[in-house]
Amino acid sequence: MAGTTPILVHNTDGGCPTVDFAHGTSLKNAQNIRDNGLNTDLARANANGGKLNRPGSFYAHQISGPTDPGVQSAYEWGLRVDPESPSSVLIGRLPQATYDGLAEQGLVTVRSVGEGVPDETIFHLDAFPTLNRDMTWLTILTP
Repeated sequence: MAGTTPILVHNTDGGCPTVDFAHGTSLKNAQNIRDNGLNTDLARANANGGKLNRPGSFYAHQISGPTDPGVQSAYEWGLRVDPESPSSVLIGRLPQATYDGLAEQGLVTVRSVGEGVPDETIFHLDAFPTLNRDMTWLTILTP
């Protein structure tokens, strides 16, 4: 549970399987995403593309609950974002069918980060409109 919100992977909302993701960022950015959705222009302006050379991609960890190691990994990533705003973890829920469709279109990459660190799920910029339409932002955790 995150407050009163259940956080589970492959739970069912109205019979539709879902998958949950943890995204580490600053509290300010988490609130902006929750309130306004993902913005491709802002994402591009604030990223260098990383090892996959995908500037502005949305990085997250698939999680199975609030004690999942992906939540901690996301929190640690958030520490790097903005020293003026507390590190936070934005939790989102996506229908499994939506996730599968994005993966089939090549708009999702799952990569190993390293030993002891959960795999990273990377949503390409072109996935943002779908994420904005179908992702339910459950909560923001700010330890």
